[in-house]
Amino acid sequence: EYRRIFSDILGKSSLYILSHYPLPEDIKRLGLKRLGEILKKVSRGKIKEGKIRELYNKAVNSIGIKEGKESAKFFLKEILRDIKRLIERKKEIKGIMERLLS
Repeated sequence: EYRRIFSDILGKSSLYILSHYPLPEDIKRLGLKRLGEILKKVSRGKIKEGKIRELYNKAVNSIGIKEGKESAKFFLKEILRDIKRLIERKKEIKGIMERLLS
């Protein structure tokens, strides 16, 4: 479901949501209006109202996890930290390659 909303789940907006609001209940707690404000700011207006509403509705209607929420959040946080580190490393390597090739 999440992948249908964010075409690039490693994109800035997706990583922001996963980092700050990892569970459906976190998104529900925000409310549609606040979610929209946050996503419009983070995406610089690239995410449209329909996608924001779709994400919110999916969160509201999601079964979600009932047990182990804290461990799920911890595990996701660790994975996101690794992903962010790898993205930064990729940028560094790309810069080095561009410098060496010039």
